[in-house]
Amino acid sequence: MPVIAITALPFAPSIDRPAVLTGLCEGLAETCGLPLAHISATWRTLDAGCYCDAGVSAATQPQRGHPVLVDVTCFDLTDDGRIQAILEFCGRYLETTLSLPGNVFVQYHCARPGQVYAQGGIVD
Repeated sequence: MPVIAITALPFAPSIDRPAVLTGLCEGLAETCGLPLAHISATWRTLDAGCYCDAGVSAATQPQRGHPVLVDVTCFDLTDDGRIQAILEFCGRYLETTLSLPGNVFVQYHCARPGQVYAQGGIVD
């Protein structure tokens, strides 16, 4: 059950964030063989000037620097190949879709059984 959280500065011109999120979820399901019903994605836009990279703030999402930040949280995957496939798909999809080659930072977080609350209780 990947939960993907994207954080970025405003895009100029603006982009269709719902379409990007839908394409990301559908592509991840197809590419990695995951049920679409178990994939979630969110997008948070930072206020202009509220992202400092290398000592510099930016008002909009630049082509270089201030990479789009992506956190992927999944339940306790032990297969490094599967984790890498998820990370690579998310990174490449967003670099291509957002026209930001090399300017996306994706990291994996492990959600372990007993350490997650969802659907009304602790997930085992």
